[in-house]
Amino acid sequence: GSTPLHCVVMGMPELSDAKNYHDAVRHLIDLGADKGVTDASGRTPLGQYRAVKRSKNDFMRAFGLSASLRDGDDADEAWAVIQGMEASLMPPGGETQADRDINDVQPSSEVEEEMDFMLDEDADA
Repeated sequence: GSTPLHCVVMGMPELSDAKNYHDAVRHLIDLGADKGVTDASGRTPLGQYRAVKRSKNDFMRAFGLSASLRDGDDADEAWAVIQGMEASLMPPGGETQADRDINDVQPSSEVEEEMDFMLDEDADA
């Protein structure tokens, strides 16, 4: 099953809230949350975080929204939080295969075709 740490990483905040989000994750870890527990998919909280981050990026890309970070202080801070989250969530025994597989998943062509169809319908309306 999912632990509280798995659940908290299911939320993906806006960049402006990313530091507070990371602080909340670190607080759970400081309270003793186990970073090595896996869910039914074999993912640790690190893998869950990566999956949610990937889903948000895919959603943004599918609808032509900008998910990229621009240069500047905000981008530097956001990258620092992302790297910090990865480091904070790294299980003591290292990432699982399911955690690594998240980075290798490509968007399904069926999903992309469905999104294109939905966007075409909106344009026709």
